[in-house]
Amino acid sequence: LFAAYVLGAIVRGLVVGSGVFAVTLLFAPSLLLMPHPLWALAFAFAGSAILGILGLLAGLWAEKFDQIAAFQNFIIVPLTFLSGVFYSIHSLPPFWQSLSHANPFFYMIDGFRYGFFGLSDVPPALSLGIVAGCALAGLELYKTLHWLFLIKGLAVVVKLALLAWVPFMGTEALPLLMAVVVLASVGAHMPSRYRHYSVLLRRVVRSRPKALLDRAPS
Repeated sequence: LFAAYVLGAIVRGLVVGSGVFAVTLLFAPSLLLMPHPLWALAFAFAGSAILGILGLLAGLWAEKFDQIAAFQNFIIVPLTFLSGVFYSIHSLPPFWQSLSHANPFFYMIDGFRYGFFGLSDVPPALSLGIVAGCALAGLELYKTLHWLFLIKGLAVVVKLALLAWVPFMGTEALPLLMAVVVLASVGAHMPSRYRHYSVLLRRVVRSRPKALLDRAPS
């Protein structure tokens, strides 16, 4: 059911984005000749998924409109302004550059920039992998926030962190990419008693906890 809501959010985001793009063509018809339209479409889909998941999680968590506003003002807006929408992150000091690379919104914007203008700070395949990974992690977080403390959840977080560090390594990024592949292989094939082990509770958590949507008031 949650996936259906996410799919609905994706469709709505794509429809709204298509409308805005159509209006923009009236003022900048050259955008119709974007160099990589498939990349732009892929990031539109993945970006709509992440924002849809965040919106649904906020709606299920919040009990009043003030909490929704707080979620937007203290999470969505800072992530947006630190994503390089209005500037290149290379103009930032080193600390803020590193912080921007830990921001999934940065990879969404960078992928869009590559699709529309053929320019990017990070390889588009890497950006798409991180954005898609964050979207899938969001689907797991809907079930329970405790997923972050399971071995399988921690493995996903470590993989995303390693991928985000790749742009800093330049030509020496191969060991990081190999580590991601090894971690993904080991994480996918390790016994269930390890994958579902909680480092917080220090025991195996096999039962599926009640999802946020199941606890939401009707």
